[in-house]
Amino acid sequence: MLDLFAERITSDELNRFFELSLPILATPAPELELPNEQRYAAQIYNKVRPHSGLLLESLCDSLIKLAVAGPQLTKLRDAHIESRINKLVRELLYKADGVRWLSLSSWLPSLAEAAPTCFLEAIEWSLQQPDIPVSRLITESGGSSFTGCCWHAGLLWALETLAWSPKQFPRVALILAKLAHVPIPGNWGNSPKKSLLGLFRSWLPQTAASIEQRIATLDMLINKEPEIAFNLLDSLVNTYPDTATPASRPKWRNDDAGFGRGVTHEDYQKMQVAAADRLLTLAAMQPLRIVCLLEKISIFDEEYTEKTLDLLKPYANQDAPDEDKELIRNALRCSIHRDRNYSDKDEETLDKELNVIEQLYQCLEPRDLLIRHRWLFAHAWPHIHQRVKGLNLDKQTEIVTQLRFDAIKEIHFALGLDGIEKFTALCGDSYWVGVTVAGLDIAEDKLVKWIFDKSGDFAAENPFTRAVNGLLNRFDCSKALTITASVIDLGKISGWDANTIAQFLLLAPLCIEAWKTVENYGHEVINAYWSAFPSTYWGRDENTLDFVLQHLLAVNRPRSALQICQFDFHKSDAALIAEMLERFLHGEESDGPLLDSYRIGEALEYLQTSPIINKAQLLRLEFAFFPALGYGHEQQAKTLYEGIMSDPALFTQLLCILYKPLSDEHKHALTEVEKATAETAWQVLRACKRLPGLLTDGSIDPQIFTEFIDRTRELCRAEDRLEVCDSTLGEILAYAPQGQDNIWPCQPVRDYLDRNELVGMRYGFLIGLRNKRGVTMRLPDEGGGQERSLADYYRQQAQALSYTHINLAATLENLASDYEWDGQREDVDASLQKERF
Repeated sequence: MLDLFAERITSDELNRFFELSLPILATPAPELELPNEQRYAAQIYNKVRPHSGLLLESLCDSLIKLAVAGPQLTKLRDAHIESRINKLVRELLYKADGVRWLSLSSWLPSLAEAAPTCFLEAIEWSLQQPDIPVSRLITESGGSSFTGCCWHAGLLWALETLAWSPKQFPRVALILAKLAHVPIPGNWGNSPKKSLLGLFRSWLPQTAASIEQRIATLDMLINKEPEIAFNLLDSLVNTYPDTATPASRPKWRNDDAGFGRGVTHEDYQKMQVAAADRLLTLAAMQPLRIVCLLEKISIFDEEYTEKTLDLLKPYANQDAPDEDKELIRNALRCSIHRDRNYSDKDEETLDKELNVIEQLYQCLEPRDLLIRHRWLFAHAWPHIHQRVKGLNLDKQTEIVTQLRFDAIKEIHFALGLDGIEKFTALCGDSYWVGVTVAGLDIAEDKLVKWIFDKSGDFAAENPFTRAVNGLLNRFDCSKALTITASVIDLGKISGWDANTIAQFLLLAPLCIEAWKTVENYGHEVINAYWSAFPSTYWGRDENTLDFVLQHLLAVNRPRSALQICQFDFHKSDAALIAEMLERFLHGEESDGPLLDSYRIGEALEYLQTSPIINKAQLLRLEFAFFPALGYGHEQQAKTLYEGIMSDPALFTQLLCILYKPLSDEHKHALTEVEKATAETAWQVLRACKRLPGLLTDGSIDPQIFTEFIDRTRELCRAEDRLEVCDSTLGEILAYAPQGQDNIWPCQPVRDYLDRNELVGMRYGFLIGLRNKRGVTMRLPDEGGGQERSLADYYRQQAQALSYTHINLAATLENLASDYEWDGQREDVDASLQKERF
């Protein structure tokens, strides 16, 4: 189109275009006036631009077309169109503040394509400033939740668009490397590091730059941004299956033509070799980087494996720091473990291939005894440097246990119990230190004295506390309780209070014998013990479980009690579960753990099956916990819905909670409790899909149905709430089943809704049908096909009822017409979106 009409564009029109474009694009986004957490609702707060997004999109798109095609068209070239566009982009972005970058975030790809050099100059200037204004696009992106906004996506797409050009490629790569230093909030998929990787990916580079140009750019990054460059090289030499997302491409420039769909095997190999060579160079005398290389040793050929292992040799001498040795040794051990247990090669071949690696592993053994052995206690299940594949779990456990025992025995022999106490502070999980110490032949009185001497306040995060916990739990219950009693006797002499005694008792095995022992220490200790009892306890025996739950309730911990029995409520007494829920509602243990909506629903369903829970109590619990059930799980409140749709008085009560009388024009201040109750009532009624008179086979009993609605309307008329009653009942009737004659809705519903006086109920029915549809999804250019299908369906039902239920047929016909109008609106929106997508 520009080719055809460029000669008709007058100077005045061009002048007016640029005069209007600058102020429109320079206008700050009003939504930025809101706090970050409210910006998603900018339209609700009326913080929207005076110009539509479509206008801004078209304006920016015109800039690209003029910039690309203008220099080839005589009249536009004579008007210096390219210079004018460069000037506009420079005025917008050069020395721009953070607000300007944020305001233009959605249109940065278009501005970049319109004036690539000016765009890059603006970013480069911004990156040199102390506050880095352009970085606000990243720092203000916030969490990646439903209400979050990925402000920096447009910036990355703009840079990806420009990177297709070999001329701009090095500048873009360096900019992305500098932006990679800015931390990204949340877990957004778009990041400078990922965009940078996409430019260089060996098998799918998103640029037209040649392999030589890409390698030269890598060297430039190594010189200017070595840390980012190493991470990039590390990602390029990938040991796992890789996936890629296509980068943003130019809309009107042809920089990407023929590129970005794949590379030759030769180019792939060149990039892999170049990346590996540079990794080796950058890793020299850098333990952390050497570890990254060792993780890739399985994909290296013999030459690169040898070069990698040569990097380890300086650390094999006695003067190398133990911490560096440990770091590298851990990586070697993981490599040996992986090859010994998951390789398809036979044992003889593995022995030959791993010979040098295993020798280095031995040479890198730290001199410090504690550092040497702490890997065994880093977590519950360490990777050991021998073959365990094919062995059953007991045998594998036996091997790990023996390795740990030998290590602790060596430490105890060399450094005594003091050395073990120091060792607990160095381990990742000192619980296993305690478990292993229990296997040593240490006299009971020495253990008691050691525990007492080294004890503090028994805080859970204290490594020695974890070790004592493992030690006592490794012994049988009788011996553990004997040691516990002896330590407590010493503690009493030194003035331990009830809390300290209780904290120490919690380190002993959690068994019925221990709980009975707790009873011997008096009321204060009992309260302190059960007040601190872990909510992570998992009791499998029903009698033991109820014992725990009762004691937790005795110290007002209903939330912890629910947490403990959440995985199988059927093991617990239903009355006990009901009591926990009741006390939860009364606010006990306000800082305790919270069940998720699924578990709350399971608890209520368990109570629904229990004959000892009366209906009134269960109905009250379901109403109180209704908000906690979560969206989509409302129908778990079966007793509640059965109650309100079979008892007109109860249904009326809900409406009275939610709505004031029609004649009451005064505003009444509500308490927080009244507000919460009204909110729950609204949720219950809006989620109601059960009709009165519902039978077990899904059909509706006409007599019960009619009597319920008649009685409900009578009660609501007396309460001056008939209007909202009709509207609410109408919305519920939208969930009516199909009739036996295959006409919707079923006979009782269509008969009642067709009454002449029920205009309000039919209007509510219409709202219910709209709401029942829920959220829709469609392709950008799909149009209103979904709405036309609905219009056809409801018109068919209307026609089927047109001679028997005139009023209801008219309502359905109106709905069909509304959907036809919606379909036309969607068609218009789709047409407007076509050029954008």
